[in-house]
Amino acid sequence: MASRELGFFKFIANEECLDRIKIPPDWVKYNKGNLACAQIMLRDQYGNHWHVQTEKNYNDLFLGKGWKTFTKETHLKVGDFIVFCHDGPNVFDVVLCGPHMCEKEAIRENKVKNEKIGSSKAHDGESTRFGDFSKGQINEEMHCDLSKFILDLPECIRVEDPQGREWYTKLTTWTDGRLWYYGGWKDLSQANLLQPTDILVCEFVKGSEDNKHFIKVQILRA
Repeated sequence: MASRELGFFKFIANEECLDRIKIPPDWVKYNKGNLACAQIMLRDQYGNHWHVQTEKNYNDLFLGKGWKTFTKETHLKVGDFIVFCHDGPNVFDVVLCGPHMCEKEAIRENKVKNEKIGSSKAHDGESTRFGDFSKGQINEEMHCDLSKFILDLPECIRVEDPQGREWYTKLTTWTDGRLWYYGGWKDLSQANLLQPTDILVCEFVKGSEDNKHFIKVQILRA
C-alpha cells in the first residue's frame, strides 16, 4: 500500500474558531514545524481554492489570515467540523461536515453554483481561478483545458507573476476542441526558480484600467 501524508480534523467549537483555528500540536510535531509562518492552500472537491496564512502564538500554530474568508465563503458554523487531508507541501484537501456527521449539503450546492458561473470577485475586477500546476506540469504549455470557462479567451494574453513581471502566451486549440495557452511558462518558471514541488495557482483577472483579462499567477512554495 502506498504511503500517504497524515491529516487531521478540527471541530468548530465556538465563534472564535471561525476567525482563526489552532492546528493540533501533535500534527505540527509530526510535520516538524514545516508550516510555521507559511501560506497554505485549502482545496475542496470542486477544485475551489483558498489561501490561508499560518500564524505562531507562543508554541501554538494557528490558521490565521484568510481563514475567516474561508469559513465565511463555505458557510461553516459552530458545531461543524472539517477534515484536513494533507496532499503535499502546503496543500490540504478539505471536507466540511455538519453536526449530523455528514458532508454539508449547502456547501455542495454553493460550489456547484460557483462552478457554473465560473467567476468570483478579486483584484478589483472579475476573476476566474482555473487550476494549479506543479513545475513538472509546465514546459511551454499550460496543461489545463480552458474550454469549460465562460470567457471570450483572447488569442494572446499577458501573464503576471507575484513580482509583477510579465510574459505573453498564445491560445492554442487542439483537434479535440480543448484550449491551451502556449509559450512563456518556461520563462516564468525559470525566473521564479520554481522547484518540482512548488505549486502555481492561476486566475483570469479583469484589469481595472483597460478592462482586459490577464492571468495572475500565485506561487505556493514547498
